[in-house]
Amino acid sequence: MPRIRRWFRVSHDINSDPEVWELTEKFGDRGLRAWLEILSIADRNDGMVTTPRNLLVKALSIKLNTTLDKTTRILDWFDDKTWTLQDPVLRVRNYSIYNPSRDANKIPQGDSIVSPPIQTSETSQTSKSTQSPNGTAPRSSKPKESKPDSAIRDFIDFWHVEYLRRFDEKYNFSGNRDGATVKRLLGIYNLDRLKDLALQFFNSQDDWIKRQGGYTIGVFSTQINKIISTSKGGQSNRNLKPLEPMA
Repeated sequence: MPRIRRWFRVSHDINSDPEVWELTEKFGDRGLRAWLEILSIADRNDGMVTTPRNLLVKALSIKLNTTLDKTTRILDWFDDKTWTLQDPVLRVRNYSIYNPSRDANKIPQGDSIVSPPIQTSETSQTSKSTQSPNGTAPRSSKPKESKPDSAIRDFIDFWHVEYLRRFDEKYNFSGNRDGATVKRLLGIYNLDRLKDLALQFFNSQDDWIKRQGGYTIGVFSTQINKIISTSKGGQSNRNLKPLEPMA
């Protein structure tokens, strides 16, 4: 039986990307190797890197054969360039754009030619505890937790870029709260409409928003009705006939 071959997407323009050149000039080949390893881990976990930061630094430093300090600086560089985001777990920012939605790749079994995802001792113990003595998953195993919706990640990525572009600072996401707000809004508006409303919010010169409320996702959610009504020039459908009473 042929060996399982694993692969993940890499941009055709990787060698033309000025930020990739900046990465290798700053950290040498270890910087690029670190990024490829992050992509490899993320590919198996729907764009997420769930390993705690301190354990990720240790595991990567061993794989890259470099120091903990250099590995930490490389990961910080990824954050600063917004290649990765922390909201609340680490993830590759543009993963959903370049990877169609699909189930997270499984860890290859048997004679695989690639390294498996980095796992902590805790996750290893959890994996073992969910198996029956013959190595199969027990019938009573709990259902897998659903992955974050790609539309939510897409909007958060969009928000992050717009905020950074306007204020020259990264938006400090409140993972659970902001994520829940975006999920609720996407239940009302489609993704493109919500992005359009967000742009109108960012362009708003409302004095209260500028001086007190701030350009946050929470404030945005409270201002949507105002944005919609004022963007139409305050004109409602005043000529509509009143509803007739039901018989």
